Amino acid sequence: MQGEIMLTPELPSQERSDQLRALLSEIRNQIRNLPDVYQQPLAGSLDRLTGLLEVAGHTSGQPPAIRRSASLDVPTEPAYLFARDLPVPVMRQMEIVLDNLDSAIFVFDKSGTIRRANARARAMLGTELVGMSTEKFYSQFQVYTAGEQPLDLTNCPVGRASRGETVSREAIRVYIPGGRAYSILASAIPIEVNNQFTGVVSVWSDVTELERLTGQIEAERDQLKTILESISDEVWYADQDWNIRLMNEQAARGLGIENPEAINQGPVEALLDELEIFNPDGSPRPHEETPLLHSLRGETNRGQEIVRNKRTGQTMVREYTSAPVRSRGRVVGAVAVIRDITRQKRQEQDLRESELRERARAAELYALMNAVPAVIFVTHDPQARLVTGNRMAHELMRVGEGHNF
Repeated sequence: MQGEIMLTPELPSQERSDQLRALLSEIRNQIRNLPDVYQQPLAGSLDRLTGLLEVAGHTSGQPPAIRRSASLDVPTEPAYLFARDLPVPVMRQMEIVLDNLDSAIFVFDKSGTIRRANARARAMLGTELVGMSTEKFYSQFQVYTAGEQPLDLTNCPVGRASRGETVSREAIRVYIPGGRAYSILASAIPIEVNNQFTGVVSVWSDVTELERLTGQIEAERDQLKTILESISDEVWYADQDWNIRLMNEQAARGLGIENPEAINQGPVEALLDELEIFNPDGSPRPHEETPLLHSLRGETNRGQEIVRNKRTGQTMVREYTSAPVRSRGRVVGAVAVIRDITRQKRQEQDLRESELRERARAAELYALMNAVPAVIFVTHDPQARLVTGNRMAHELMRVGEGHNF
């Protein structure tokens, strides 16, 4: 029944209070991993519970009734501060706090018997745990290391804590009868009263879903990496602090870098220092005008640039597109896709130069034809569908110069 208190009969009140202090200390460490919305109320309750424990050993008067609530209002009347039997209401409030934690809490006495288990522990393992020995616990539930090596009583977190070791967030795997498995971060601390070992507190944080989501994210990251490496264009991603977070191998090759990981996580400015960048008209472009940095301020850019790599001496003409990356309306980074169009620009230039050469040759040929004192016709195909001639031919045919016959 919720709210029902189970005390350890053989422990005097002072030892129960010391046991709770150790438990509160472990819980305080655990709630730091909870979302902020839960941390503040739980931390406040733990502070007030600690205060109750500090006055639990005094005598005089009777404590007022304490409500069953996760938010504790501690009276300050002298009769209450010197109460004799506070451990019982403290235990009751402690149970409320423990049962509202997402982590499973186990309290073992010095013989290895479970004396307390919160609601999360009971729900996780699907059975009543109080009174169960450590031997029965590890025979009923299969516990393994993260590498799937069996853990025995000697090497498990509780066994090591019983020998004085403090175990913090050690990864283990727990298999429940029926086939369910949990990924757990297990902590265990020894409880000592007057330098005497009295038991162990163990906390299990269930990270099964987190592990599943992490695996999913890693798989998606691998897929993204495969896609990026198959793209022939350079791809860059920078975060809002202007640090490079991702670049594909094509981008690394463009910089003459063999290992992309060597430059990832570095500032954008470090990359720009490797390059001399010019606008399409040949004028130098300042680093602060880099499109990727403009996109970190929310702009989308498209254009061309001329880049000379200081390391390799290579000059390239590049076409870029950069855009901001937003999350919930806020710019969290920017991505740039850059295509090397050096060959295309060279071919375009070659074509323009070829056209100019052909026009010059045609002009020379026409001037030579006009210098000949005769009528000249030139056919451009075997069927004579296109015929041109010199000036005398045009005068003879009475067709304007420059027209075809």
